[in-house]
Amino acid sequence: MQKLPILLSILIPTYNYDVFSLVENLYKQAIKADIAFEILVFDDASQKNFNNPKINELAHCSFTVLEKNIGRSAIRNLLAKSAKYEWLLLLDADVFPVNDTFISTYIEQTKSSDFKYFSGGIAYKNERPEKDKILRWKYGHHREALLYKDVLKGKISYMIINILAHKTVFEKVGFDEKIRFYGYEDIIFTYEIMKLFEVSFIDNPVFHLNEDTSEVFLTKAKTSMETLHFLIHNNSIDVNKVKIAKVYMKLKKIGLRPIFSFLHRLFKKKMEKNLLSAKPSLFLFDLYRLGYLCSL
Repeated sequence: MQKLPILLSILIPTYNYDVFSLVENLYKQAIKADIAFEILVFDDASQKNFNNPKINELAHCSFTVLEKNIGRSAIRNLLAKSAKYEWLLLLDADVFPVNDTFISTYIEQTKSSDFKYFSGGIAYKNERPEKDKILRWKYGHHREALLYKDVLKGKISYMIINILAHKTVFEKVGFDEKIRFYGYEDIIFTYEIMKLFEVSFIDNPVFHLNEDTSEVFLTKAKTSMETLHFLIHNNSIDVNKVKIAKVYMKLKKIGLRPIFSFLHRLFKKKMEKNLLSAKPSLFLFDLYRLGYLCSL
């Protein structure tokens, strides 16, 4: 059978996460699609490798452990530079295709349109997780999982958890390597992409399997605010593109930032009690993050 004229590099950065089942699924889908492909998994100097070394036993697949941790942005840039094929499918480690036509759907898009950048979206399973993981699930379910009908209404997702781009895109736009830690590398990257390329938002989602406990997610939320604070004060982000940054700058302009910082310290424990409970409020989560940002 003649090979389809599609050359695909599937790129997955990971850190302390078992991605073998994901890679195995993508491998089977790529074989079924009858395309030339490679799957590159770069591990950012994890303490645990799990089943990941087994990836090297699959044809056209490789698992590489970096000697030192280089951060969330740099590892994605390194993967893109290491890819040998024309189309790059970039996925987070903690995802899994919703459909067994995931790869073939992307392939059809590259053949039937002139777009160079596609965003397939994410989904969350409806069943509620354990009580200590509700906050992450609720935030993802209500804030991150944009349905295709919402995209058609004009909503835009800045997430880079599931994107397909032509290699020429990454030759012009890379991830900001000043951002080593959690938060906002996706927004800056996508915003720069949209300055130069037309983005196609399609209905080809992956499940986000993130199993962070509420306590871990709350810690990550604070880290993201520290990242945002750094970006704001180094003029590295358009505050008008980030709602919480826009509010922060308004509070700062009218002199209310110290008041919000004080209120955060005053009500911090009470808010945390709610956020770590079985019924966390996303409104309180927003106030908590804003207050923490104001306190930095």
